[in-house]
Amino acid sequence: MIEFIEYFLPIFACSNLLFALLIGGSFIVVFPLLGVGVSILHALLPMDRVNEKLYEIPEMGANE
Repeated sequence: MIEFIEYFLPIFACSNLLFALLIGGSFIVVFPLLGVGVSILHALLPMDRVNEKLYEIPEMGANE
């Protein structure tokens, strides 16, 4: 069940885009499209590698 939490952001962004298109008509909405792109990119990127690059944790020595 926890694995599905990562799909929350793309689903929310897509529903936001759909709502903006229904309300705005044929007007091109930039921010919802940008949100969909960022959320899909976030879902596809391997976050463990990104975290390792951003936050380098030094190796711990053995306890004596």
